[in-house]
Amino acid sequence: MIKEKYEFKSPASLRTALCAGLIAGATVVAMPQSVSARANTIDPLQLYGPDVVFDVYRKGDRVGQHHITFRRDGDAVVAETRFDVKIKVLALTVYEYLYTSHERWKNGQLISLNARTDDDGDITEINVSRTGYALSVKNGSKVEMVNGQTYPTTHWNAGVLGSTKVINTITGGINNVRIENKGASTVVTGGAERQATHYVYQGDLQTEVWYDAAGRWIKMRFPGTDGTMIEYRCVQCGPMPGVRSGSIGTDTEIARQRPQGD
Repeated sequence: MIKEKYEFKSPASLRTALCAGLIAGATVVAMPQSVSARANTIDPLQLYGPDVVFDVYRKGDRVGQHHITFRRDGDAVVAETRFDVKIKVLALTVYEYLYTSHERWKNGQLISLNARTDDDGDITEINVSRTGYALSVKNGSKVEMVNGQTYPTTHWNAGVLGSTKVINTITGGINNVRIENKGASTVVTGGAERQATHYVYQGDLQTEVWYDAAGRWIKMRFPGTDGTMIEYRCVQCGPMPGVRSGSIGTDTEIARQRPQGD
Protein backbone atom coordinates (compact mmCIF):
# COMPACT_ATOMS: atom_id res chain seq x y z
CA MET A 1 0.00 0.00 0.00
CA ILE A 2 2.05 2.97 1.09
CA LYS A 3 5.79 3.34 1.32
CA GLU A 4 7.39 6.15 3.07
CA LYS A 5 9.56 6.69 5.96
CA TYR A 6 7.49 8.72 8.12
CA GLU A 7 10.09 11.44 7.76
CA PHE A 8 8.49 11.70 4.29
CA LYS A 9 11.73 10.97 2.53
CA SER A 10 9.87 8.55 0.28
CA PRO A 11 6.15 7.69 0.02
CA ALA A 12 7.28 4.14 -0.82
CA SER A 13 7.80 2.86 2.73
CA LEU A 14 4.39 4.07 3.90
CA ARG A 15 2.78 2.24 0.97
CA THR A 16 4.59 -0.96 1.89
CA ALA A 17 3.74 -0.64 5.56
CA LEU A 18 0.02 -0.01 5.09
CA CYS A 19 -0.21 -2.74 2.46
CA ALA A 20 1.33 -5.23 4.85
CA GLY A 21 -1.31 -4.51 7.44
CA LEU A 22 -4.40 -4.11 5.26
CA ILE A 23 -3.90 -7.33 3.33
CA ALA A 24 -2.88 -9.66 6.12
CA GLY A 25 -4.71 -12.97 6.65
CA ALA A 26 -3.73 -16.27 8.20
CA THR A 27 -3.98 -19.89 9.20
CA VAL A 28 -5.01 -20.29 12.78
CA VAL A 29 -2.98 -22.03 15.44
CA ALA A 30 -5.57 -21.63 18.17
CA MET A 31 -8.86 -19.88 17.63
CA PRO A 32 -11.53 -19.40 20.30
CA GLN A 33 -14.28 -21.94 19.73
CA SER A 34 -16.97 -19.29 20.03
CA VAL A 35 -15.42 -17.35 17.15
CA SER A 36 -14.54 -20.40 15.06
CA ALA A 37 -18.01 -21.91 15.25
CA ARG A 38 -19.72 -18.79 13.88
CA ALA A 39 -17.12 -17.21 11.62
CA ASN A 40 -18.18 -18.91 8.39
CA THR A 41 -21.87 -18.06 8.79
CA ILE A 42 -21.81 -14.62 10.35
CA ASP A 43 -24.25 -11.92 9.40
CA PRO A 44 -22.12 -8.76 9.53
CA LEU A 45 -25.16 -6.54 9.98
CA GLN A 46 -26.12 -8.44 13.11
CA LEU A 47 -22.52 -8.69 14.29
CA TYR A 48 -21.40 -5.11 13.65
CA GLY A 49 -24.39 -3.06 12.60
CA PRO A 50 -24.23 -1.03 9.36
CA ASP A 51 -20.84 0.62 9.96
CA VAL A 52 -17.34 -0.21 11.15
CA VAL A 53 -14.92 2.69 11.61
CA PHE A 54 -11.24 2.77 12.56
CA ASP A 55 -8.99 5.79 12.90
CA VAL A 56 -5.46 5.12 11.67
CA TYR A 57 -2.49 6.42 13.69
CA ARG A 58 1.23 6.69 13.23
CA LYS A 59 3.60 8.10 15.84
CA GLY A 60 0.55 9.26 17.76
CA ASP A 61 -0.84 11.26 14.85
CA ARG A 62 -4.08 10.42 13.09
CA VAL A 63 -3.24 9.94 9.40
CA GLY A 64 -6.41 8.39 8.01
CA GLN A 65 -9.58 6.40 8.46
CA HIS A 66 -10.82 2.92 7.52
CA HIS A 67 -14.61 2.72 7.07
CA ILE A 68 -16.71 -0.35 6.19
CA THR A 69 -20.43 -0.17 5.45
CA PHE A 70 -22.74 -3.21 5.30
CA ARG A 71 -26.12 -3.45 3.58
CA ARG A 72 -28.48 -6.09 2.27
CA ASP A 73 -29.14 -6.54 -1.42
CA GLY A 74 -31.83 -9.18 -1.81
CA ASP A 75 -30.47 -12.40 -0.33
CA ALA A 76 -26.88 -11.12 -0.44
CA VAL A 77 -24.84 -8.90 1.87
CA VAL A 78 -22.69 -6.13 0.43
CA ALA A 79 -19.60 -4.81 2.25
CA GLU A 80 -18.03 -1.59 0.99
CA THR A 81 -14.68 -0.40 2.32
CA ARG A 82 -12.99 2.97 2.03
CA PHE A 83 -9.52 3.54 3.46
CA ASP A 84 -7.90 6.91 2.94
CA VAL A 85 -4.67 8.48 4.11
CA LYS A 86 -3.43 12.02 3.66
CA ILE A 87 0.04 13.02 4.79
CA LYS A 88 0.57 16.71 5.33
CA VAL A 89 3.64 18.84 5.97
CA LEU A 90 3.08 22.44 7.03
CA ALA A 91 -0.61 22.14 6.08
CA LEU A 92 0.27 20.96 2.55
CA THR A 93 -0.76 17.47 1.42
CA VAL A 94 2.40 15.70 0.26
CA TYR A 95 0.97 12.22 -0.15
CA GLU A 96 -2.48 10.68 -0.68
CA TYR A 97 -3.65 7.08 -0.64
CA LEU A 98 -7.15 5.77 -1.28
CA TYR A 99 -8.32 2.15 -1.23
CA THR A 100 -11.91 1.14 -1.97
CA SER A 101 -13.52 -2.28 -2.30
CA HIS A 102 -16.97 -3.71 -2.94
CA GLU A 103 -17.67 -7.26 -1.70
CA ARG A 104 -20.78 -9.35 -2.28
CA TRP A 105 -21.45 -12.35 0.01
CA LYS A 106 -24.21 -14.97 -0.09
CA ASN A 107 -24.72 -17.92 2.26
CA GLY A 108 -21.34 -17.28 3.85
CA GLN A 109 -19.48 -17.35 0.52
CA LEU A 110 -17.74 -14.58 -1.37
CA ILE A 111 -19.55 -14.07 -4.68
CA SER A 112 -17.57 -11.14 -6.05
CA LEU A 113 -15.11 -8.44 -5.06
CA ASN A 114 -13.87 -5.34 -6.86
CA ALA A 115 -11.02 -3.32 -5.34
CA ARG A 116 -9.28 -0.18 -6.49
CA THR A 117 -6.14 1.42 -5.06
CA ASP A 118 -5.03 4.95 -5.86
CA ASP A 119 -1.52 5.20 -4.50
CA ASP A 120 -0.76 8.89 -5.01
CA GLY A 121 -1.85 8.61 -8.64
CA ASP A 122 -0.68 5.03 -9.23
CA ILE A 123 -3.87 3.02 -9.92
CA THR A 124 -4.33 -0.72 -9.32
CA GLU A 125 -7.58 -2.63 -9.78
CA ILE A 126 -8.48 -6.26 -9.04
CA ASN A 127 -11.64 -8.22 -9.70
CA VAL A 128 -12.74 -11.45 -8.04
CA SER A 129 -15.68 -13.51 -9.29
CA ARG A 130 -17.10 -16.91 -8.41
CA THR A 131 -17.26 -19.72 -10.95
CA GLY A 132 -18.85 -22.73 -9.32
CA TYR A 133 -16.59 -23.90 -6.49
CA ALA A 134 -13.68 -21.64 -7.50
CA LEU A 135 -12.83 -17.96 -7.43
CA SER A 136 -11.22 -16.18 -10.35
CA VAL A 137 -8.82 -13.41 -9.31
CA LYS A 138 -7.97 -10.91 -12.06
CA ASN A 139 -5.32 -8.21 -11.88
CA GLY A 140 -4.84 -6.63 -15.28
CA SER A 141 -4.06 -9.43 -17.73
CA LYS A 142 -3.16 -11.87 -14.95
CA VAL A 143 -5.83 -14.33 -13.82
CA GLU A 144 -5.50 -16.92 -11.03
CA MET A 145 -8.01 -19.53 -9.91
CA VAL A 146 -8.28 -20.39 -6.21
CA ASN A 147 -10.48 -22.51 -3.99
CA GLY A 148 -13.91 -20.93 -3.56
CA GLN A 149 -13.49 -20.90 0.24
CA THR A 150 -10.48 -18.55 0.06
CA TYR A 151 -11.02 -15.32 2.01
CA PRO A 152 -10.07 -11.81 0.88
CA THR A 153 -7.90 -9.73 3.17
CA THR A 154 -10.59 -7.34 4.35
CA HIS A 155 -10.41 -8.49 8.01
CA TRP A 156 -14.00 -8.03 9.13
CA ASN A 157 -14.80 -11.75 8.69
CA ALA A 158 -12.96 -13.75 11.36
CA GLY A 159 -13.37 -16.86 9.21
CA VAL A 160 -10.08 -15.84 7.58
CA LEU A 161 -8.34 -17.09 10.72
CA GLY A 162 -8.82 -20.64 9.51
CA SER A 163 -7.08 -20.02 6.19
CA THR A 164 -3.65 -20.91 4.85
CA LYS A 165 -4.05 -18.82 1.70
CA VAL A 166 -5.71 -15.44 1.24
CA ILE A 167 -6.56 -13.18 -1.68
CA ASN A 168 -4.47 -10.03 -1.44
CA THR A 169 -6.98 -7.29 -2.23
CA ILE A 170 -4.23 -4.77 -2.99
CA THR A 171 -2.03 -6.73 -5.39
CA GLY A 172 -4.40 -9.46 -6.53
CA GLY A 173 -1.85 -12.09 -5.48
CA ILE A 174 -2.49 -15.26 -3.49
CA ASN A 175 -0.53 -15.13 -0.21
CA ASN A 176 0.55 -18.00 2.02
CA VAL A 177 0.02 -17.12 5.67
CA ARG A 178 -0.02 -18.48 9.21
CA ILE A 179 -1.00 -17.07 12.59
CA GLU A 180 -0.18 -17.44 16.26
CA ASN A 181 -2.63 -16.92 19.07
CA LYS A 182 -1.00 -14.64 21.64
CA GLY A 183 -3.78 -14.98 24.18
CA ALA A 184 -6.30 -12.73 25.87
CA SER A 185 -6.00 -8.96 25.84
CA THR A 186 -8.02 -5.91 26.82
CA VAL A 187 -8.68 -3.43 24.01
CA VAL A 188 -10.13 0.08 24.30
CA THR A 189 -12.76 0.59 21.60
CA GLY A 190 -14.42 3.95 21.29
CA GLY A 191 -13.69 4.77 24.92
CA ALA A 192 -14.91 1.45 26.35
CA GLU A 193 -12.91 -1.65 27.22
CA ARG A 194 -13.65 -5.08 25.82
CA GLN A 195 -11.92 -8.44 26.05
CA ALA A 196 -10.24 -9.76 22.91
CA THR A 197 -7.89 -12.38 21.53
CA HIS A 198 -4.62 -11.17 20.06
CA TYR A 199 -3.27 -12.81 16.88
CA VAL A 200 0.07 -12.35 15.15
CA TYR A 201 0.13 -13.01 11.40
CA GLN A 202 3.26 -14.38 9.76
CA GLY A 203 4.33 -15.85 6.43
CA ASP A 204 3.95 -13.73 3.29
CA LEU A 205 2.20 -11.06 5.37
CA GLN A 206 2.85 -9.77 8.87
CA THR A 207 0.54 -7.88 11.17
CA GLU A 208 -1.30 -8.10 14.48
CA VAL A 209 -5.08 -8.19 14.86
CA TRP A 210 -7.54 -8.43 17.73
CA TYR A 211 -11.02 -10.00 17.69
CA ASP A 212 -13.53 -9.97 20.52
CA ALA A 213 -15.33 -13.09 21.77
CA ALA A 214 -18.08 -12.71 19.15
CA GLY A 215 -15.56 -12.51 16.31
CA ARG A 216 -15.65 -8.75 15.77
CA TRP A 217 -12.48 -7.18 14.38
CA ILE A 218 -11.60 -4.44 16.89
CA LYS A 219 -7.92 -3.53 16.45
CA MET A 220 -4.94 -3.87 14.13
CA ARG A 221 -1.27 -2.92 14.31
CA PHE A 222 1.75 -3.42 12.06
CA PRO A 223 5.25 -1.95 11.69
CA GLY A 224 6.29 0.49 9.02
CA THR A 225 9.52 -0.14 7.16
CA ASP A 226 11.21 2.44 9.37
CA GLY A 227 10.14 0.50 12.48
CA THR A 228 7.38 2.85 13.59
CA MET A 229 3.99 1.31 14.31
CA ILE A 230 0.80 1.94 12.38
CA GLU A 231 -2.28 1.28 14.47
CA TYR A 232 -5.98 0.93 13.73
CA ARG A 233 -8.04 2.20 16.69
CA CYS A 234 -11.70 1.29 16.76
CA VAL A 235 -14.13 4.18 16.73
CA GLN A 236 -17.17 2.04 15.95
CA CYS A 237 -16.86 -1.74 15.64
CA GLY A 238 -20.17 -3.16 16.73
CA PRO A 239 -22.00 -3.62 20.03
CA MET A 240 -20.23 -4.91 23.09
CA PRO A 241 -20.40 -8.73 23.43
CA GLY A 242 -23.80 -9.79 24.71
CA VAL A 243 -25.52 -6.66 23.34
CA ARG A 244 -27.68 -6.90 20.23
CA SER A 245 -26.83 -4.64 17.30
CA GLY A 246 -29.03 -1.57 17.43
CA SER A 247 -29.26 -1.65 21.23
CA ILE A 248 -27.55 0.76 23.57
CA GLY A 249 -24.09 -0.66 23.94
CA THR A 250 -22.11 0.31 20.85
CA ASP A 251 -18.65 1.79 21.42
CA THR A 252 -19.79 5.30 20.58
CA GLU A 253 -22.93 5.10 22.72
CA ILE A 254 -21.06 3.70 25.72
CA ALA A 255 -18.43 6.42 25.43
CA ARG A 256 -21.15 9.07 25.37
CA GLN A 257 -22.77 7.66 28.51
CA ARG A 258 -19.59 7.71 30.57
CA PRO A 259 -19.51 10.52 33.16
CA GLN A 260 -17.32 13.45 32.29
CA GLY A 261 -13.87 13.14 33.82
CA ASP A 262 -13.75 9.30 33.70
